[in-house]
Amino acid sequence: MQIPFDDDDDDLDGAGATGAIIPPPLAPRAKFNITSTMIQLLQLIRLFGGLAGDDPNMHLINFISTCKSFDNPGVGQNTIRLRLFPLSLSGEATLWLNGLTLDSITN
Repeated sequence: MQIPFDDDDDDLDGAGATGAIIPPPLAPRAKFNITSTMIQLLQLIRLFGGLAGDDPNMHLINFISTCKSFDNPGVGQNTIRLRLFPLSLSGEATLWLNGLTLDSITN
């Protein structure tokens, strides 16, 4: 069962946080909040679970394409992707990410 998100909840920055991914710092005065709309769009492209039928290359193509729609002044695409990537995973793929060495993904 999927729990619907309230579009008024515009500060989900801690969602999907993992110690393996270190996004670049934001530019001075730049602000980037993970919104419920972003999470819903990631769910629409289908979360990657790492199962036998899942195509990691297609997941990355769809993920990158979706991230391009999240344009934010002062925030580069690399930062957006690194912050949202954990939210595009589920199941075994999430376990894999959480099992990586701290600070191992920086770009």
